[in-house]
Amino acid sequence: MVGVIVDALVVIAALLWAGGLLVLGAIVAPTVFRTGTPNAADLMQTVFSRFDRVAIAAASVILIAEAASWLTRQPMARNDRIMRLVLVILLAACAGVQAGLLTPNLVRLFGQGARRGVGELGARFDRIHRASEWVGKASVFCALALAAFVVRSRGRGADDVDLDDDRTAD
Repeated sequence: MVGVIVDALVVIAALLWAGGLLVLGAIVAPTVFRTGTPNAADLMQTVFSRFDRVAIAAASVILIAEAASWLTRQPMARNDRIMRLVLVILLAACAGVQAGLLTPNLVRLFGQGARRGVGELGARFDRIHRASEWVGKASVFCALALAAFVVRSRGRGADDVDLDDDRTAD
């Protein structure tokens, strides 16, 4: 039963994170910037800064759930455990880099008057913005991959599970 709960938490948190980023990047940001509203950049900075909190929360849930899986010694094929670990580490790194480095630097540069494509500050802003977009895309990819991987591995048969020691299936 613990394994089902852990997997459900991982999938929900990963899909919330990926879905939120997709909605923000594909719908909200383009719509807000297309309106031509003078404060569109301020608005989107606030939205993305707040979404960083969602990403940190989702990453925390995923990390805690995966730690629970390891601590309760949930049965899992060795390769599945390694793949999940790699994806979780990548997601946590994406959340940390985005919320701790990229977003604060974008907000700081914008506050200093940086505008995309205008002067040296604008060029720095553009470089960081491109990095932020890349990290966002990597986050979506890793979150969707993790969710799909968890669902796929959940359906694997007992013959595929590495049961060393005294672990038992859910």
